[in-house]
Amino acid sequence: MLITAVASVMFSVLPGYVAFEWGSVLYLLKKCLEIGVITSFAMLPILAIAASQKGYILPVCITLVYTFLGFILMTVNMYLHPLSSMAIIIMRNGDIPGIVFTQAFNIPLAFLCICVWDIVAVLLANIALGRRK
Repeated sequence: MLITAVASVMFSVLPGYVAFEWGSVLYLLKKCLEIGVITSFAMLPILAIAASQKGYILPVCITLVYTFLGFILMTVNMYLHPLSSMAIIIMRNGDIPGIVFTQAFNIPLAFLCICVWDIVAVLLANIALGRRK
């Protein structure tokens, strides 16, 4: 994440597209850390599926379906899928211009969605791993 933030600063400041300001750099670092932490929790169901399977083909296919389903469900209801809820949490302040949402933000509901999916995924992975012994 730090390398991405440094590369973003270098490739925007050096050509002169953006003026160098420490506030912008700190904002970028804060957003990178926030996205990294929230993404890890939003992708925990995929990790649980991968841990409970022996092969790699099913987890890869489920990852693709999971990701596209997150973007599709964002237009229907943003609180049904962890990836759509992650987008709400990241853009909660409206400080990223040009993005319009169809529903009002409800941050506790977004966290609840991610937590419910994570708890169910961990429980199912525990059951699957318990049967494998």
